[in-house]
Amino acid sequence: MIEFAWLIPVFPAVAFPLVVFVTRQSRALSALVSTGAMAASFIMAVGVLREVLSKGISMDNPVEKAVTWLSIADILEIEAGSFIDPLSAVMLLVVTAVALLVTIYSLGYMHGDPGFSTFFSYLCFFSASMLGLVLANNYFMIFFFWELVGLCSY
Repeated sequence: MIEFAWLIPVFPAVAFPLVVFVTRQSRALSALVSTGAMAASFIMAVGVLREVLSKGISMDNPVEKAVTWLSIADILEIEAGSFIDPLSAVMLLVVTAVALLVTIYSLGYMHGDPGFSTFFSYLCFFSASMLGLVLANNYFMIFFFWELVGLCSY
């Protein structure tokens, strides 16, 4: 499951444009897509935490997966990847659980609101940004996702 931890923020990240461009006119479909994305992320986070606990992954022995995202003439190389240790595994579970609960609660709270689909699209974007921040394996990714979280909070 840890090999696929990078998918945890991808589910809400994909749900964001789906809700914005495809399901905006259908409240039920917008709610289903966003709730389904958060539920999938939560299930994956539970699996990652179980694997971290069962395989004895520690702060001294983290799992890091990365690919080169940008390479400029052997001068600058920027990687994108995930960094999993016990702290990040717990934070993945906390963030996905809170986001899923907020999504479920908002189904009733936002009922009848004209900005229903817009709210759920922003919630998916914020969740994807926060999960990217939790999984970041370098300072560039931390900065990038921190800025996205700030943008979503504005």
